Amino acid sequence: MVRPQVSVNISGALPVASLPTATGTLFFVYAGPAGPLTPTRVTSVAQAEDADVPTATAQWIGDALTQGAPEVIVIRAEAIDAGAVTEAEWKVALDLLTPSYGPGQVAIPGVADAAATTTLLAHVDANPQRVAFLDVGEGDDASTIATAAAAMAATAGAERAAVFGPWVSLPGSGAARTVPASVIAAGLAARGDATAGNSNNAPIFDQGRGAGSVSGALGVVTAFGDSDVDDLYDAGVNVFRDVLGVVTLTGWKSVGTEPVWRQLNIGRLTMEVSARVSALMYQYLGAPIDGQGILLSQVGGDISGYLLGLYNEGALFGDTADDAFTVIADFTNNTPETIANGEVHADIAITASTAAEQIVINVVTSLAS
Repeated sequence: MVRPQVSVNISGALPVASLPTATGTLFFVYAGPAGPLTPTRVTSVAQAEDADVPTATAQWIGDALTQGAPEVIVIRAEAIDAGAVTEAEWKVALDLLTPSYGPGQVAIPGVADAAATTTLLAHVDANPQRVAFLDVGEGDDASTIATAAAAMAATAGAERAAVFGPWVSLPGSGAARTVPASVIAAGLAARGDATAGNSNNAPIFDQGRGAGSVSGALGVVTAFGDSDVDDLYDAGVNVFRDVLGVVTLTGWKSVGTEPVWRQLNIGRLTMEVSARVSALMYQYLGAPIDGQGILLSQVGGDISGYLLGLYNEGALFGDTADDAFTVIADFTNNTPETIANGEVHADIAITASTAAEQIVINVVTSLAS
């Protein structure tokens, strides 16, 4: 028998009251000489340092908060060698970030080796309420980055993972500091969610509100030219660049190759739907499944109400709400067998709005005659 629980499965076909559902949280995993070995919620550099997070790492946490993250849940991976952490050691820490902590972006900032990326991809593959933000090495050239990203593309979990680079330069005490791009991107993601009201947004370029602008940035560690940026984007890498004098995120793409998941906002939207539908459904655990379909109607109504809100915010696409989403929770997908097992089934199909990636303007001129 399976214990009472709510399971929400998200697939490429689709594009709690008591559970956290905020999508801007950054789950920050690191290895070092000190710090919390259990997930610890912080909202300032001072709180991170009070939790024995090393100063340099605490500053990176502060950078994510400054750019827009509402909170950071930090945990230290206990490793024999903090400079060469194994997959198993990263996994111990990541496994402690259970679904009860809610949705958000998970990263191992500043670490771009195979052990870190493999473990992060496995984590988001197993946890539909998370998206992985992956780093490049500080100072890596475009060819190295593109090759590493291409190697991840077919890995399970890649559809809800993104690579960001290069590192960003921010002011420090007496000298500039370099900050992993994943930290900055996580802050921008949260800032975009707060503005849009949902996670189906791309915090890139200006959009009239500085959507992808990095607050206080001095520059980037490596300035890539147009040709390199084209190659990196093709490989699934999202690049920070100087745009009109402002360090700006210029891409929002998953590292996966499946077309339905190509835009990162689609993967983040399914992350949000998974978390919030799970939260909605917890109130029904233990309720009787009646023969009149009253419970099923309530379940379908709650889910439809939530999805209608997403549609009204522009996160779902369609001429009407009926075009944008479908919810089935009735006796067609709740059979005598599933009811006898104490199960309630709801099937959801959504059509997600995509973000504009190219604006094409054709200008025809003529001479006055």
